[in-house]
Amino acid sequence: MEAVAGGLAVKAYEEGAKLAGCIKSKYDNGNDLKENYDILKSEERKLGARRDDIEAEINRDKRMQATGECQNCIVSVKKIEEQVSKLEEKYNSKGKPSWKKPTTWISGPNLSESMAKKSKEVRLLSKDGIFETVVVAKSVKPVEKMGAPNIEDKQSLQRAFHGTLNYLNRDKIRRIGIWGTVGIGKTAIMQNLNDNEDIAKMFNIIIWVTMSNNPSVQRLKESILGRLKLSVEGTSIIEEAAQRISEELEGKKCLILLDKVGQKIDLHEIMGFRNLQKDSKVVLASRYGRNCYDMEVDELIKVEILSDEDAWNMFEKIVDLRVLDFHVTAIESLPSSLSNLIQLLGLYLNSCNHLRNFQFNIEALVKHEALDIRGTQVSLLEIGSLRQVRCLHMSLSNFGMENPIEGEISNFNSLEELSIEVCSSKLWWDKIVDSVKKEVAAWEKLTSLRFCFPEVDCLELFVSTSPVWKKNSCMTFQFANEC
Repeated sequence: MEAVAGGLAVKAYEEGAKLAGCIKSKYDNGNDLKENYDILKSEERKLGARRDDIEAEINRDKRMQATGECQNCIVSVKKIEEQVSKLEEKYNSKGKPSWKKPTTWISGPNLSESMAKKSKEVRLLSKDGIFETVVVAKSVKPVEKMGAPNIEDKQSLQRAFHGTLNYLNRDKIRRIGIWGTVGIGKTAIMQNLNDNEDIAKMFNIIIWVTMSNNPSVQRLKESILGRLKLSVEGTSIIEEAAQRISEELEGKKCLILLDKVGQKIDLHEIMGFRNLQKDSKVVLASRYGRNCYDMEVDELIKVEILSDEDAWNMFEKIVDLRVLDFHVTAIESLPSSLSNLIQLLGLYLNSCNHLRNFQFNIEALVKHEALDIRGTQVSLLEIGSLRQVRCLHMSLSNFGMENPIEGEISNFNSLEELSIEVCSSKLWWDKIVDSVKKEVAAWEKLTSLRFCFPEVDCLELFVSTSPVWKKNSCMTFQFANEC
């Protein structure tokens, strides 16, 4: 019995010694908690700094992109940072191990061990050279889509598009010019050429360049270099840039689309065009045909103004249009389909010098409130039915220089704002100003008036008879004497 008891005592002693050693080891590791925490944070900062340097390198050169391996490594670093953050939260919540807090001397060592293991993992990850190959050159897309608008329902644009496509298929034609007035749709045609799948199959690469009003050779060069993912550094000498572009395009059949060309540019100077493959072509769009000829085009295509059918199709689809601005365009008439815009509130035609009449039922524009016909030849007789209009800007020419129209302006008794430009027609204005003045003076809703009174007496008469003036209403006046 004594032997058994002695054996149990020895066994208990051995187990107790093991437990004590384990507790001592745990406590020793617990004492190393802060040291392991500091080591872990240091290793994490090193790895994070390396990641930041790599991302800065990727972002610095837009011609380069991260390799797939590099992208995976960046994701791995992010996961490690999240894991370290969780360990740090535990460290901050538990504090230093203490015999007074049993939970800390038991859990603290576990946390210290976890930090030591994580530090080793981060250190090994850094030593493995996870960011050895970080960037590669971006591949140049054959086509960068422009999101071209649909022009299928616009015959004039379709004709120009298909005419250009026909020329692109002819071997001896290298340069094609498209021209037409501002806003007629040249850019839409060019965008459709850029995005067309059949054209994309004809060329190895399509390069789009939008010209500025004062294009510099340097800016054009940089635009093309950027499209080809070539660095602009060290290319301040034009000849060197042209050589680099020419070398990059060597053996490639390319299409150059130049939009909004305002003046002649030397394509050979910019990109060594004559050195390119003979099947390479250029299509340029300009407001003026002479600019296309200056660029030595082989064929020229004029974009005609919208036909009535095109206009009908266009306005039929945008019946909710609120404002229509044609100012400073070369339009000569407005299509009958304009009466479809029953929600139209404003129509701006100022400086449309060739516009003489409307070919639509203006009475259909029942919600119309603002009209600007300055500089046009449109007669007051044509707009007399717009009795609901509240803002009218016009010029002396709208009164009819040959057969003056008197009494018509009084129809606009809902007007709140009126502007009449006289310009150089003072002698004619003197003949009709009295009658116009009397009609304007009778309006009771007027809040803004721009008017030319040839004599002070004429102004005095207006002031003495205008009901708005007598009421001391809030008004804005711009008077001119001896205009």
